[in-house]
Amino acid sequence: MATRRPHKKSRRGCGQCKKRHIKCDEEHPNCQNCLQSGLNCDFPPSSTEGASPVTGASRSRAQHHPHLPDFSEHVSPRYTIQPSPSDSSDTATFAITLSDLELTHHYSTVTCLTLGRTPEAGRVWQHYAPRLGLSHIFLLRGLLSFAALHLSHLRPSDRAYYRKQALVHHDQALQEFHTVLATIIETNIDAAFLFASLLVTYTFGSKDLDTPETSSEDALDDISNSLFLVRCTGAILVPFRESLYTGELRALLKERQGYEYLSDGITLPEFSALATACTNAGSGSDTVATAAYVSAIEQLQAVFAKVQATASSEGRPDIGLVMIWLVNVPEQYVTLLKMRKPEALIILAYFATILCHRNDSWWLRGWDGYLISAVESQLSEEWRCWLEWPKALCQQREL
Repeated sequence: MATRRPHKKSRRGCGQCKKRHIKCDEEHPNCQNCLQSGLNCDFPPSSTEGASPVTGASRSRAQHHPHLPDFSEHVSPRYTIQPSPSDSSDTATFAITLSDLELTHHYSTVTCLTLGRTPEAGRVWQHYAPRLGLSHIFLLRGLLSFAALHLSHLRPSDRAYYRKQALVHHDQALQEFHTVLATIIETNIDAAFLFASLLVTYTFGSKDLDTPETSSEDALDDISNSLFLVRCTGAILVPFRESLYTGELRALLKERQGYEYLSDGITLPEFSALATACTNAGSGSDTVATAAYVSAIEQLQAVFAKVQATASSEGRPDIGLVMIWLVNVPEQYVTLLKMRKPEALIILAYFATILCHRNDSWWLRGWDGYLISAVESQLSEEWRCWLEWPKALCQQREL
């Protein structure tokens, strides 16, 4: 009979950790478990504090500002940000509202902590990215958009308001980013890389999977478009690879580098069978498409094997490992996915078997099952049998 390891009890842990029966690090104002899971961290009041009692109504007002949205929409900007003259992407000033200040504060104190895996990478997102955003407004809007998205998960009662904020900033940032892609130079390369890194993350976090209005077709379109833009950005960044790896972003790139060259000598029966089916479906008529399918499956198989091994030894895989397939997937595969080719859709459904390992992440929670359902709705009956394995595996992870 295995002996329980002795451990220090957490007497002052938050309520969420106690409910989930996990150890709380007691970090205020939000513990790491709640940050990663996108939950409201609720520490009990300290008995040593000399503050006067707080009523339920005043506590609600202190934690939340139900009238802030209306007020901020009518208040005049207090000041504006003038981008650096060297940044050709932004010629207009950026007006700051009270809502933007709220988003800036939340990003720099909470949201940024959910992005970096290592302390070094965390510092890039917490310090360097916001500072860079002052000269590259498309990046600043991207950070504010992601912070608004995070708040929409943390504050369900104001979800609609924060999602609107996220959408406004994201749409404006995306328009400006398209302009930047035409003129990538040394002075905006870091900002372009950071914004591209947020794109896929935003796509997953922006979908409200609990509402029937979330269309499976829209979700698949958003994933395809984000992947396409990330692939295009990656191609443009190639000439600047050396400067990226030696510059301020080296911590982020070092974090990813270990996942770029996963072993491709692994063979798993479920993936081999899918590769054979994709090859036979083409019957040699479209060798380019077949090659894209096989390459995507082989890469996915390698990531899956690494995720399984990591989950067995460490409990949960790093988020960078979970997402690396989307970054490295062949460009031709993305094109086939946009065309709703059944083979491409099924491969995407197999990706759900990797996503299910990180349902604790606030922007990925529930996406494994939703992705399989979205794919199933687009497939004819003859292809749906291929979803049995990913369905079973994801359901098993929920138990």
